[in-house]
Amino acid sequence: MVNLIAFLPNLKLIAFRLDDETVKIWDVVTGIYTQTLKGYSYLVNLVTFLPNLKLVASGSRDKTVKIWDIVTGVYM
Repeated sequence: MVNLIAFLPNLKLIAFRLDDETVKIWDVVTGIYTQTLKGYSYLVNLVTFLPNLKLVASGSRDKTVKIWDIVTGVYM
């Protein structure tokens, strides 16, 4: 079940959380998942794009916030 959604219109991407500790990036044009962002030990409860930088910010119940590169899938 999808629980959180963020949409980046200019790149036609959606970031969302399912019922796990990951964030998925989905290309709405191709219908392909471009990234699965892993690195939390609890559910993600916040996800948003930082549009000018092609980054995603996400926060978790494990009390951490991560900034992810949506191209490489690596967090900083």
